[in-house]
Amino acid sequence: MTQVLVPPHGSALTPDTTLSIHGIDPATHVPVTWHVSSLDDDGAPGTYLVEKAQGDIRSPALWMQAQRDAQVVGLTEVLALVRQVLEDA
Repeated sequence: MTQVLVPPHGSALTPDTTLSIHGIDPATHVPVTWHVSSLDDDGAPGTYLVEKAQGDIRSPALWMQAQRDAQVVGLTEVLALVRQVLEDA
């Protein structure tokens, strides 16, 4: 099952909002959770922090303890990630 939690229509992904994506990693075929956060308030408008952790993680406490890979990307890469996860569902 794939779950993508998105902000309400017409609202932006703000620094206090996290996009949580649950799906399958196409490379490893195991459950993965991604969190996407805006970096606008950190002086990098139009950029996002994408963190990826193995497993279907829904608990904030578990997320904080998970080993995560992180990268900074633009909106185009965020949209590509969401499309990829939805297509692989």
